[in-house]
Amino acid sequence: MAFLSLSGPPRISAYDGRWAAAAHGQLDLIRTALTGDDEDHRPAALVLDHIGSTAVPGLAAKPVLDLQLRVHRLNRGRQFETRLSAAGYRATAGSRPDSPGVARDAPRGAEDVDPDVWVKLLLIRPHPEQPAILHVRQLASPWGRYTVLFRDW
Repeated sequence: MAFLSLSGPPRISAYDGRWAAAAHGQLDLIRTALTGDDEDHRPAALVLDHIGSTAVPGLAAKPVLDLQLRVHRLNRGRQFETRLSAAGYRATAGSRPDSPGVARDAPRGAEDVDPDVWVKLLLIRPHPEQPAILHVRQLASPWGRYTVLFRDW
């Protein structure tokens, strides 16, 4: 399966039915990296989603998997980065310090939420044959719900 690298401009590819299986494989790796034997560092809540254009059957897309991890809180320092490095993911900073969508999502909708709910972590898996982008958000994040609703729409 040919996936683009994360460098260079995006290129749109015809839908590939293998994207779903590849995404599920990555979600399993992420789940395993996060739910090891160490009870003290296990996330309180964990929801994994295949999001983005590769998650929509029949839709042409950039062949980079967009994945999402939703957790109760993002308050354990580098816990997620450390555990996800075992699955080949590393934190990214974006192209500039204020890159939108990297450390925070832009507030969306009229829902009254704690401002900290917009904080997120963005990681990449720069694998030459199966690159992926992982968005780590809080369960209470409207963006987290929006990405799933948009995919399903």
